[in-house]
Amino acid sequence: MKIYKNGVLVGTKTDGHEPSILTRANHVLGASLDGTIGYFKIWHNRELQQPDVTELYATHNIAPHHFWDFRGCTTGEPVVDSITGDLVASPMHGPICSPSGVALDGSDDYINIDSWTWGSTTSIEMYVKYDNLDDAKSPIAHFGVASLHSVCSSGFTLYNIGSPDTEYPEKISSTIAAATCSSTGDNMVSEASSGFESSSWTHIVITTREFNSDTFNTIYKNGMKVAEDTRPFGQWELQYTQRDENFLGRPSWSTGSTPWSYFDGTIAYVKMWHGVELLQSDVTDLYSPHNTAHHFWDFRGCTTGSPVTDSIAGDLMAIPEWSYLLL
Repeated sequence: MKIYKNGVLVGTKTDGHEPSILTRANHVLGASLDGTIGYFKIWHNRELQQPDVTELYATHNIAPHHFWDFRGCTTGEPVVDSITGDLVASPMHGPICSPSGVALDGSDDYINIDSWTWGSTTSIEMYVKYDNLDDAKSPIAHFGVASLHSVCSSGFTLYNIGSPDTEYPEKISSTIAAATCSSTGDNMVSEASSGFESSSWTHIVITTREFNSDTFNTIYKNGMKVAEDTRPFGQWELQYTQRDENFLGRPSWSTGSTPWSYFDGTIAYVKMWHGVELLQSDVTDLYSPHNTAHHFWDFRGCTTGSPVTDSIAGDLMAIPEWSYLLL
C-alpha cells in the first residue's frame, strides 16, 4: 500500500495485507471529520503510479514544480532549483552571469542540471535571448538519457533551426522547434514558422500531453500559440524515466544534414510543471510581466531644443532637428 499527499509519495506498507473481494454493507465518509470533502474517487484493479498521481494533483497545483532563476546569479556558481531545493544547475566552461541571466558563448558554454525522474504530461517555460542565429540547429534545452543517443535519447529538446533566408541569403531565417522522443527512437517534432530574432528576448512555453490515445505538443511564443501537433499515443509520448542528460545550451549529438551548434545568447530562467498542461490563459498570465514596451520617448514637458532619451533602453536619443526629430 502506498500513500500520496499533495502529489508526493509519503508512505509505503508491504506486509502482505490487501483488501478482500466481497460485498461491503457500510460505506462511510467523514464519521468523525470536522471539515469539507471536495470529492472521492475509486479505481478497481488498477494501481495508480507516480505519473498518474502527479497528473491528478496538477489541477490543484498550478505553481511550477521546478524553477531555475539565472537572473543575478554569480558567475561560476551553480543555481539550485528554488522549489525542490536539491536539483543543481551547474555552469560548464565559463558562462557569464548578469542581472538579465546567464550568457552562453555559442562555443562550448552550457548548463548541466542534475538527473531526476519525470515524464508524461509536461509544461516548460523559458525566457531567452539569442545573440547570434547561425545556419544550424541550436538547442536551448535538452533533457534525455545518455545511453539512448542512438534512439533519440528518450527525451525532450527545444531548439532553433537556422537557415539562409530565401530572399536575403545573408540573413538567417529562424524556426522554433520542439521534439519529444520515445525510448524506441520515434520522434515527434513540432515547428513554428514564427521564430527567434537576434538580440530580442523571447518568452517560450512548450506543453506535451497524452489524452484519448493521442500525444499533443504545443508551442507558445510571446503569449501566442504558434504551433500544435498531434500523433497517435504509444509512439511519441514523453516517457516517465530517469533523465541523466539535462543540458541548457548544449547539443546532445551532431547528426543529420543540418549540423548542431551551441546556444549563443542569454537564458533568464527555466520553469517546469509535471502532470500539468498549461492552457492559453495560463500562458497569457506568464507572459504578461514581459509584455511591455521596449522603447519610450516621452515628449510631454520636454525642454525646447534638448534631446529626449528613451526612458526604457536608456541610450537612444530623439534629437530635435529643424522641424522633425532624428532618432
